[in-house]
This record gives sequence, structure tokens and C-alpha cells, in this order.
Amino acid sequence: MKKFLIAILSLGVIFVLFKIPLLLAFGLLILGTVGYAEKITHLSISKRVYQFLFIIFLIFSIGQIFISWKIDKKIYRLEQELQDTRNYALIAQYSIRGCQGNSGILLSTPISTILDGCFPPTKGGPQSFLCTEEAISKYREVINGFPNFPFGYYCLASCLHKKGDTDWLIYAKKAHKILTGTTKIANHNKDHDDALKKIRILLNKK
Repeated sequence: MKKFLIAILSLGVIFVLFKIPLLLAFGLLILGTVGYAEKITHLSISKRVYQFLFIIFLIFSIGQIFISWKIDKKIYRLEQELQDTRNYALIAQYSIRGCQGNSGILLSTPISTILDGCFPPTKGGPQSFLCTEEAISKYREVINGFPNFPFGYYCLASCLHKKGDTDWLIYAKKAHKILTGTTKIANHNKDHDDALKKIRILLNKK
């Protein structure tokens, strides 16, 4: 038992040096220190005391592992949100037609130039888009040139779904991933919210 606890003491030191969770490391240090103190002072510590300390060590270790997991999970989520902001801050301002802006004034962009002719004239209401062969070709062109623009995937996925092409799911999932990020950006274009709702409906029907 004494040799075992001395080994635990050594292991605890290693854990501290390599920055293993502190509660786990200090638990090992305490157990090992008790065993080492008993050895050099010739004190007699009952087996129940060792068992009690070991149980406390296990409880704290499990608690530390759980806390570390929760913290790591939160850090990962924050890092993902930060990455989404970096990737989608600009594209979140784009409308489905590829124009930039969100306050009534929309500016033409290289994307809107490519997508010219893909949308029928509409007055208010939800945005609609064409699924002609020419339009589908333009959606693919936008995807290749501007991979973070979600509406290329959204329009192509919707068109392929209507045509019964099973590849629609690939583009729908990509659109959903990007739109989930862009809709978290402050002051994003409302077209992103509409598209996200529709793509979720489409994915739920698969």
C-alpha cells in the first residue's frame, strides 16, 4: 500500500508538470504525500483513512473531468462562433440576389452580376428564383467562385430537389451550415433567415 501511494505521489508530480487537470493532480499528490509521510515518520494510518482519502480523490477527479469537459465544450463553441463571424461577416450582408446591403440600399457585386437573370421580377413577398438550365449553371458558377455565399447552394439544392436529382442533399446541407452561421451575425440580411427556414423544411422532408 505504501509503495502504491508513493507511486501515486510521483504520478501526481508528473500530472502537475504536464498541466493535467489540477484537482486530479492535487488528489494524487495528497494521497501520495500521506503514504510518504507515514513511511518517513513511522506513523500508523488506518486502512479506512486511506480508503476515505481514495474515495474523496475519486469524487474530485470525476468532478474535475466533468468540469474540464464542460469548459472545453464551451471554448469550442465560442471558437466556432468566432470563426463563423470571421468567415461570414461580409457575406451575411448579401441578399439572395447577391447584392450587398440591408437597409433598402443594395449595391451590385460580382455575385449579383453572375446571378443576373436568375430571378423573376417580384414586388415584395418571399424571393423566388428560376430553375432553368441557364440559372442552374449560374448557381454552380457562384458556388465555385464564392464558396461562402449560401444562396448558390440554397438555390441549386432547391432546383435539384424539384428535378429529383439526389445531389440536392449535398448542397442543402452546405447551405444549412453556412446559413446557420450567417444568421448569427448582427444586422445580417433578412434573406438569410428566410432561406434557413426553407432549407430546414426541405431537409426535414428527406
